[in-house]
Amino acid sequence: MIKFLKVVGWTILSFFLLIALLLTTFLVMVRRDVNIAESPKRIMKISGLSYSDFTIADGSNNMDRATSAWTDYEYTLQANSPAKLQKKVEKLVVEDSNWSKSESGEYCYELSNESIMLGIYISPDCSSIKIDYSWWDFLS
Repeated sequence: MIKFLKVVGWTILSFFLLIALLLTTFLVMVRRDVNIAESPKRIMKISGLSYSDFTIADGSNNMDRATSAWTDYEYTLQANSPAKLQKKVEKLVVEDSNWSKSESGEYCYELSNESIMLGIYISPDCSSIKIDYSWWDFLS
């Protein structure tokens, strides 16, 4: 009888631990994109650009939306050291096919697939950065 109770106890404990693990995994997955979107530095890291010397001039999101399944975060950043940024971006234009430089001199990174859209646009003088990060939010 005691052996039976131990088996039942361990089974119930295992079940609750499994449920807790699944719930934690789900919550981490749901918050992943929001955690990325709340930091322009994390968004730029997706593109391969590691630059943190900026000031956020403007930021917005559509988290108060009612109908769209796409969550969108937009930022306008002011670069504090444009020369350093330009060096990094020039290197990325050569190394990464998602980075390009337009005829007007604007640097551009665009990534789009079935669940995420990312656009980073850097002015020709590298003084300002515009970021548009969107993802399909299955919970909306």
